[in-house]
Amino acid sequence: MSESLVIGEWRSTVNPFLQDALTRLETHGCTFGWAEISDDEESSSSDEPSFIVWRAGQPFAGWSSGDLQTRVHRAVRLAEARLGLLVEATV
Repeated sequence: MSESLVIGEWRSTVNPFLQDALTRLETHGCTFGWAEISDDEESSSSDEPSFIVWRAGQPFAGWSSGDLQTRVHRAVRLAEARLGLLVEATV
C-alpha cells in the first residue's frame, strides 16, 4: 500500500451504519486493513488499495473497486454474509 491509514483516519469517514457493522464484526474476531491486490503483474501501481476484513489472521473478505465508502461497505456485507449475520428485512 502506498500510504498507511490509521484506523481513525478512514473509520471516521464512513457512515454510522458501517461504523456499527465494523464494531459487530470486531465482536466476531475480525480486524480491518488495506492492501494492494493485483490480478496481473502489469496493473498500475496507482491502483487504490483494497479494503480487507481479516479473521484469524487470514483475509476473510475484501473489495477493491469504488470509493472508500463502497469498498468498506461491500467488504463488510461480504463478511457479514459469510458469518451468517445478514438478516432479511421484513416489510
